[in-house]
Amino acid sequence: MKLTRLVLENYKVYYGKQEINLDVPDDSEPGHTKNLILIGGLNGRGKTTILNAIYYVLFGKQGMSEQDYKLTFSGAINDRYYEEGGRDCSVSLSFEDEHETVTVIVTWTFDHRKTLIGENRKVYVKNNSDGKTRETSISEQEYYDFINRRIPFEAAPFFIFDGEKIQELVTKQDDKLMKQSIQRIVSIEIYQELVNDLEKLQSSLERKLRQKQVNRKLSEILDEIEENKDRLERYRANLKKTEEEFEQLNKRFIEIDQKRRKKLAASTESNVQIQKRLAEYELRLEQVNKQLEDFAKGGLTKYLLAPLIKKMQQSLQEEKKFIDLQQQHRSQFAPFESFMSRLTSVRIEPPLTVEQMDQILTEGKKIWAELNRINTVELPHREIIHDISPRMREKLLSLPTSINHNIRELLDQKLQYERLIKEQKELLENAPDPIDTTEEDEQLKAIGALLGEKKSLMKRAQLGIRKYSHAIEDLRRKYTQIEKTTEEQSELQQQLRLVSNLRTVTEKFVEEVTSIKTQKIKFEFKHILERLVQKEQDFVEVDFDEEDFVIKIYNDRGAEVKLADRSAGEKQIIALAYIWALTKTAGLKLPFVIDTPLGRLDSLHRSHIVRYYFNLLSDQVIILSTDTEITKEYLKQVQNYLVRSYELVYDEKLQSTTIREGYFEF
Repeated sequence: MKLTRLVLENYKVYYGKQEINLDVPDDSEPGHTKNLILIGGLNGRGKTTILNAIYYVLFGKQGMSEQDYKLTFSGAINDRYYEEGGRDCSVSLSFEDEHETVTVIVTWTFDHRKTLIGENRKVYVKNNSDGKTRETSISEQEYYDFINRRIPFEAAPFFIFDGEKIQELVTKQDDKLMKQSIQRIVSIEIYQELVNDLEKLQSSLERKLRQKQVNRKLSEILDEIEENKDRLERYRANLKKTEEEFEQLNKRFIEIDQKRRKKLAASTESNVQIQKRLAEYELRLEQVNKQLEDFAKGGLTKYLLAPLIKKMQQSLQEEKKFIDLQQQHRSQFAPFESFMSRLTSVRIEPPLTVEQMDQILTEGKKIWAELNRINTVELPHREIIHDISPRMREKLLSLPTSINHNIRELLDQKLQYERLIKEQKELLENAPDPIDTTEEDEQLKAIGALLGEKKSLMKRAQLGIRKYSHAIEDLRRKYTQIEKTTEEQSELQQQLRLVSNLRTVTEKFVEEVTSIKTQKIKFEFKHILERLVQKEQDFVEVDFDEEDFVIKIYNDRGAEVKLADRSAGEKQIIALAYIWALTKTAGLKLPFVIDTPLGRLDSLHRSHIVRYYFNLLSDQVIILSTDTEITKEYLKQVQNYLVRSYELVYDEKLQSTTIREGYFEF
């Protein structure tokens, strides 16, 4: 499935009819998949408006309270258009799959007091084979069923999201709804529903048999099964009730925590916060200085001598080559030298002059070379500078000349931390006292204790459920064994046996599928995380808990990394890796719409995301970015898979945004 067209007509900051072509090609050149739509805009220009508009047109009020709805859409109409007499605004979104193209148009109507008085949703479905379009008249719930069959609502937070808020996925891993959403995305929930249906059918057949049973032993077993079912249902009811209470308490905990955070954020930073950050920068500066000192002690000398060593090695190589050539030359003329030595020792009358002897030696050497096919008679003169043994020569040639160092990066970090320390010290002079959050802290402590109690109760209920589930299964196996010894089986017994066998096979199937899916999630998560994170980060081993459906990461010491305590940027990277793993495991071909994907990340992580993530995440990725995220450098990197780009241009005079093709002009 892919999004093809978005039209914003006098909606919020967008004046007039503003259209974005979101379509991406189905077939791209191998190795250069065209999947990226880039929409650039400065802060406040309407990027998040586009994200929220797409989300609402697709999923409507699902998961939204009435208060949230009023807050979001009470000012949906563009101010300038309203002042001109307009009373309607709308958002239209088109998307298509293999068989049809769906266009959803949502229109909001306002009265003369600019009060929202109505919303209208129209759905048009075009058959891609015959080109015919029909308008569907459906209720709100029918629309939700219609859209959820195509795009599961539970999957929405995983493919339409704000990059700066996506880190919440990491902290919400233990949430029951999160687990259900993940199971729905990777299709496990569907299989589990089948098991539940078979269990209900089996229980129904057992009740019918219990009423008609004549065999005393079988009747007693069915009675015992029924008693255990009653106990099991009580534990399940207790678990459900406790989970609901836990969810309410947890929701309250989050609300108070957010209130506390807002209180802290609303005030100027306290000196405690600044001192904490100052200490962190000073520690990092100390670490950088230590690395520079280590480099100065060990690596600097090698670094400075490397060019001279390289030059010396070049000279040694040339000398070695010449010495080898000399030895070869001597061995070629050794027989000739021996012959001439014996010849010149013979007494000749009259004796030859020195010049004559030299002439015989020279000409004889030429003839010897010609007879033995030796190309060089005399070697050119070369002075051997390094009078050393062959062993010492090899040792010098093996000295390393390439020194791995990051001195420039270290110096940049040193300057950066010195600047940050100076800034923090200036802030410290004007910082107020710490803000008082005693009330919220006490409330959080009390609720935290209650949450702990509820967790204990849930664990106790889960143990009871496990105990009586096993007891029922044991009794059912016992029933089957006794039943096999009876000569005749009623139709009900045959049905029960068939359903029981089918349920056993289905449970085994669900178990196997769950194992395969969780292993796939683990593999994909680890694969992409290794490409996205810095090597020095302590993410060594990854595990995925099949029971709780949560990712766990371990460091090089084998200790579990507390993900909630990591930085915002690290949690964002982990969340993006999690989304990647779920997407690849589920096999859902969904479009991704991501607002501010690189906001909290440093330059290295940004580069890795741009290089390894966007182009392989999905067949369609729509990015809403500022000019400081997808910069000129990153824009060059995404050109191979960029379909088209847009810029949100804000008119200060009209206080409205228009959409033009192209990206920021750097």
